Amino acid sequence: MAVNCLYVVAASTAASAAALQWWAASFLDAPRDGDVGGGDWLETSLRSHVTVALLANLAAHVLLVLLLALKVIG
Repeated sequence: MAVNCLYVVAASTAASAAALQWWAASFLDAPRDGDVGGGDWLETSLRSHVTVALLANLAAHVLLVLLLALKVIG
């Protein structure tokens, strides 16, 4: 049962990472009022609540993968 859960959580983690990458790319490519260009990309992307939520989701998924992998090994 744990191996099946590991596959599901691993696939969900990959989807979460892909969603974060897509959101960051589309968020940073969108023009904003008052942007002169060349700003700090990390500061710009962390201003978005969606980016922070996707980062938290990815961190939770990575933790689940690690815990399930340790359960399968042990």
